[in-house]
Amino acid sequence: MSDEQRPAAGEPPVELRRPRFRVSPAHGLGPDPVVRRHDPSNIVLFDGRYHVYYTRHELPDMPYGQMWRRAFLEPWVSQIWLATSEDGLTWVEHGDVFPPQEGAWCILGRHAPHIVRHAGRYYLYFTAHGGGADELERHIGVAVAEKPSGPFELTPGPALLSPTRKPGDFDGWLIDDPCVILRDGRFWLYYKGRPLDSTSAWEDSRVGVAFADHPVGPYRRCSLGALADAHTGCVWPHREGVAMLADSPPPERFRLRYAADGLHFEEAGLVGQNIRDNGVYCPQALEDVDYGHGISWGLGLQRDEKDRQYLVRFDCDLEVPVTPRSTPVSRSQQD
Repeated sequence: MSDEQRPAAGEPPVELRRPRFRVSPAHGLGPDPVVRRHDPSNIVLFDGRYHVYYTRHELPDMPYGQMWRRAFLEPWVSQIWLATSEDGLTWVEHGDVFPPQEGAWCILGRHAPHIVRHAGRYYLYFTAHGGGADELERHIGVAVAEKPSGPFELTPGPALLSPTRKPGDFDGWLIDDPCVILRDGRFWLYYKGRPLDSTSAWEDSRVGVAFADHPVGPYRRCSLGALADAHTGCVWPHREGVAMLADSPPPERFRLRYAADGLHFEEAGLVGQNIRDNGVYCPQALEDVDYGHGISWGLGLQRDEKDRQYLVRFDCDLEVPVTPRSTPVSRSQQD
């Protein structure tokens, strides 16, 4: 592809504007009358096998609101499990990788994991409810292990990133759904936030980012505040910038966005499939590349006719099999 065919500065790449997604079963992680599976992490290749971490709990059929309160507001009901696969199609579950720990702040609703390997150790990011005066308030924490199968141990101290509790901040009340990439020598932790006066999970959710020099922080929030409106935002390095697969407010919920600097996201294309809370396979996510080659598959959430949550695989045409420009594009240092 010549430079003349490349997207103009600020214009989303053509593959993001005209995406094609196909959904198929994730064998071993599909519908179940008792088990609920959701919030798949990024997918990583360790020791020749694909690994995915996800939220899992076992509850009988009941109204969704009642199920949600039991899963997330009763201690240790919600768990983080690991499954592995040889081919990304058929998965084998290996159990809870983050067992209960005495005195932990995160006994309620541990969910939405994300995995990072750095300097020979494994860092499991997650969301949990803080308990106390506001049981619905959410924070992001991190646990560490010497091997990808765990067990993961909570890092000392409070949560990694907590709501500001300040009126007017997009993340004043809730912080959720971590997704981490390495860019410009720093860890960029993208997350969902909601303000103190939030009345709608869909209309009030925004995605922001925080930066750190090490997986366990300390993390410093981006001064720009909210970067995009989305209930969840899965990101990866794409060409010179960052792409986002967003679960946004209705009516067109599932869409792609692009930010050439990783910060100023623009609308790209519609996904055309009902796949939520996505995690993607992107080997370059933690390689701090100058030019990302995109993605071709991942896992997402669907629900059956009884609102039971389960995982599916999706394939997409979002790879970029081209070489970068001979002159590197300068990245914005604004944060």
